Amino acid sequence: MDGHEDAWDPHRSPTGEAADSELGLALGHCPDDLPPALAELLPLLEPADVAVLGARDAAELAAAGQPSLADEVVMLPPDRLRAQGMEGATAAVLEPVAARGPWWLHVDLDVLATDQLAAVDYQQDGGLSWVELTAVVTTALSTPGCQGWTLCIYNPDLDPDRSEARNDRGLCR
Repeated sequence: MDGHEDAWDPHRSPTGEAADSELGLALGHCPDDLPPALAELLPLLEPADVAVLGARDAAELAAAGQPSLADEVVMLPPDRLRAQGMEGATAAVLEPVAARGPWWLHVDLDVLATDQLAAVDYQQDGGLSWVELTAVVTTALSTPGCQGWTLCIYNPDLDPDRSEARNDRGLCR
């Protein structure tokens, strides 16, 4: 779960951060631009191992001429998650991933709408509510084969009074 696809060509990343490219690199994109010792380890993931829920940066990617992963991996932006129902869409997407073996849930909190959590580095329009995110995460964590969960991107520097950290809309209340 992420507000971004994180598959930028490392040389075209708008921020220059490795975090813009990690999924693309794990899928084996741009191997010619990597140090040989790293390139020979890739790909780490097959497209069938990946489902991206919540990404909403398609317009930014298109405007920059950066290819999307939408033709390669399962991709459900917030509007499609809502249309299909959070729990049902999550279960349907995870079923084939879980059937392939153990899997990992990664949640980048920029998947949330800015009015739900503003203390993230790269805000963008749209996004999920805490209630919607909780529904997806609860469904995902109850899916067999989940080996762990990464939760990231809260930036305390953007929350000087810690009001976002104390927000009672949080996960797993």
